[in-house]
Amino acid sequence: MVVSMRDRFVPLTFKEKPFSQMKADSLAYYELMSRRRSVRDFSDRPVDRMVIENAIQTAGSAPSGANMQPWHFVAISDSTLKSDIRKAAEIEESAFYERRASDEWLKALAPLGTDSEKPFLEIAPWLIVIFLQKFSQGKDKTRLKNYYTSESVGIATGFLISALHNAGLVTLTHTPSPMKFLSKLCGRPSVERPYLLLVTGYPADEVTVPAIEKLPFGVVSRGIGDFGCGEAMLADKFGSSVRSFDAVAHDSRITPCNIAKVPVKADDLGVVVFCQSLMGIATAWPEYIKEASRCLPTGGILLIAESAKAIRENDRNLGSIRKVVEENGFELNDEGCYDEYKFTFIEARKL
Repeated sequence: MVVSMRDRFVPLTFKEKPFSQMKADSLAYYELMSRRRSVRDFSDRPVDRMVIENAIQTAGSAPSGANMQPWHFVAISDSTLKSDIRKAAEIEESAFYERRASDEWLKALAPLGTDSEKPFLEIAPWLIVIFLQKFSQGKDKTRLKNYYTSESVGIATGFLISALHNAGLVTLTHTPSPMKFLSKLCGRPSVERPYLLLVTGYPADEVTVPAIEKLPFGVVSRGIGDFGCGEAMLADKFGSSVRSFDAVAHDSRITPCNIAKVPVKADDLGVVVFCQSLMGIATAWPEYIKEASRCLPTGGILLIAESAKAIRENDRNLGSIRKVVEENGFELNDEGCYDEYKFTFIEARKL
């Protein structure tokens, strides 16, 4: 029997919401997910298997490359298996903290208070091991390559975390390195590799979590401001996420203005770039940096790429630029500040 392309499609199940409900629902979901925190102290209170299965089914509804669905979820509540996983994980974690991790990595982990001890792997009622499948098996048992596997499994994992949080549980993403022991303990085939170990259950009584902050909207989503954009080459590369400003508009994408007073609301950009534009007017550049600070929220990024010769000719050295940048509320990234070939590069983050 020949199946036509039309027969391979079905009507979309979709119900449009009134705008007022869309706004309310989107805000409610944001508020729900903004309360999600990674938890390392779990209660041993049991969680019904149906809750876990429903969450895994939600994860399985995620989009994937060519709909290959390159994932497998192993839900574990057996105390013996959880104990075996803890023992194996702590061997790898001890090696990580004692010799594998760089000083920089350990410094980044320090505020979270982590170490090689992982009691939550036994205490929490459920462990969900997520496996990535490099290959699948066709109906005729042929070996099929899966596509965009990391992206697909990452999206499915996000669905899973969201579903568990929505159900009223807490989670912890755990990635002991290496994780090959999970394949053996869970009896998974060689075409799969462990992607992530998700711990879930109820939080322990009076549990605390690290006092950390998430990046503001202006950093994670708002656009790039190209100050003194010239021919808008950044917009050519990154499209509509770039807002281009210059004294003269060479085309409709560029807003003509004084880049010391751009038509942008305070905190409305995530990144401000000066690419060979800071020294256009020798005495004005401190005002340009001040304006960049106004346009950026806390956590916003300032990027400067300027001709070293222009800096010298304007009697401005790297030290004076650093001073003005810091005076306008930025913290310099020393690794991002350097001279290369004929250019000076500066990277800073707004405090």
